[in-house]
Amino acid sequence: MIHDRETNFLYLTDKLKKKKKYSAFLARFEKVLIENDVPYEFLLNTNDIWAVDYMPVQITTDKFVQFDYNPDYLQSKTQRKTISDVDGICKSINILPKKSKILVDGGNVIRTTNKVIMCDKVFKENPNITEKELIKQLRDTFEVDNLFFVPWDTSDFTGHADGMVRFVDSKTVLINAYLEEKPEYQRSFRMALHNAGLDWIEIPYNPYDNKSNSNAEGVYLNYYN
Repeated sequence: MIHDRETNFLYLTDKLKKKKKYSAFLARFEKVLIENDVPYEFLLNTNDIWAVDYMPVQITTDKFVQFDYNPDYLQSKTQRKTISDVDGICKSINILPKKSKILVDGGNVIRTTNKVIMCDKVFKENPNITEKELIKQLRDTFEVDNLFFVPWDTSDFTGHADGMVRFVDSKTVLINAYLEEKPEYQRSFRMALHNAGLDWIEIPYNPYDNKSNSNAEGVYLNYYN
């Protein structure tokens, strides 16, 4: 499977250009990309800034998979307007992904060459598929031998693994250095990593003063690839 660091082009949502509140961030971000010779373009007609969640997952150099993007947290009339026309976006950038009926957000797919980690909320999101069959379908789709699941921290309504864990290499992951809250959850999370044969390194975690749970400031793992 293609790891993010092995890719050679970056797509940004055009929503960043349309909302004034993102203008300062976008200016800094583009400056960094240009200074580091990272080629990029903007996806057109997106309805949400979190493109990684709804765009296809890259499997190999020329193979992409488009999962069904219909999150339970975007079901109100207002929120459904944020779901983008992914088929149209893919056509505009000449990508023809393989379609999957499995409900998966891209933010819940953490990968390295032959391993994928997901939050186990994916089982709740696909109740019509048995756990055994869902695991098989996901492993076959990702074309990996190792598929691991970590427990869902229900205080994060998205159930995404990208704010919880990231691969450093095939044997080591980064995780959040939580304070002493949720000790039972922390044990179950670390136990899942241990059972997967993974070692971990803690990095700072400090979202405690954020005004809402949709604010990811202090969740530094979201920035790591």
